[in-house]
Amino acid sequence: MSIILKNISIGYSAPVVKAIDAELVSGSFICLVGRNGSGKSTLLKTIASLIKPLEGTIKHIKEDGNNLSVAKNSADKTKANCDKASNISNDYCDKANNISNDYCDKASNAYCGQTNQVKDKDSGNKAKSNNNSEDNSCSVGIVLTTFPQLQNTSVYELVSYGRIPHQNIIATLRESDHQAIRQALNTVGIAEFAHRKVDQLSDGEKQKVMIARALAQGTDVLLLDEPSAFLDYPSKLALMQLLSSLAHNSHKSILLSTHDVEMAKRFADSIWHIKDGRLNISSPAGFAIESI
Repeated sequence: MSIILKNISIGYSAPVVKAIDAELVSGSFICLVGRNGSGKSTLLKTIASLIKPLEGTIKHIKEDGNNLSVAKNSADKTKANCDKASNISNDYCDKANNISNDYCDKASNAYCGQTNQVKDKDSGNKAKSNNNSEDNSCSVGIVLTTFPQLQNTSVYELVSYGRIPHQNIIATLRESDHQAIRQALNTVGIAEFAHRKVDQLSDGEKQKVMIARALAQGTDVLLLDEPSAFLDYPSKLALMQLLSSLAHNSHKSILLSTHDVEMAKRFADSIWHIKDGRLNISSPAGFAIESI
């Protein structure tokens, strides 16, 4: 799936970055760089439909050429992943005796915990539910810098919340779900502590768990906000190699923000650079580090 940004401006009450024209194509690995406060996180959240653009249009294009969804300044976009997770709540638990309220509360927190960090700086700019919008939760995944506050939750359980968009009304994990969870754990390299509690993990390990949760979601597009921030150099290198491989071999569209420009130049197919309220796109070879 490809995502096309057409003349969008992003921000809350006022634009932070204007007139963005860009495309995130299938099989591409793109690094987003820029100084703190330049708008990197805001752009990721806008692409993920957590907030809507102030101007312009975002199109999600399937590989068959059909529009999956359109988010624009005149139409609210479904925050589908949170809606999905929130629906696994008391109403569903009342119908499913084998699923406790505690499970449902944790599932909603783990799946929506990051998206709930999107502050309502401008209530008119929040993405609202739109029943006519097709669900994006199986197409776009996002890993933000925040981590949900969970207790007595295992790594395996947290990663399993990535399967919520694929589950039935009683949130039963099928064998295909377990396979996706195990594959995600193995891919990120954390299978050996699948049954450890997440509140016992280091910051770097927690970040890997959230990446595994996003991989278990099985989306075509993966957005990550500074995923290597808490990682040591060997883990950072392994992560960049992993994401580059996923993009190229699994035909995923991957966009991540980073302050490690050297890593971006080494692994990215292209570099998106936000500076002075504009998005500039260049090849890794053509990007000058001193331009940050």
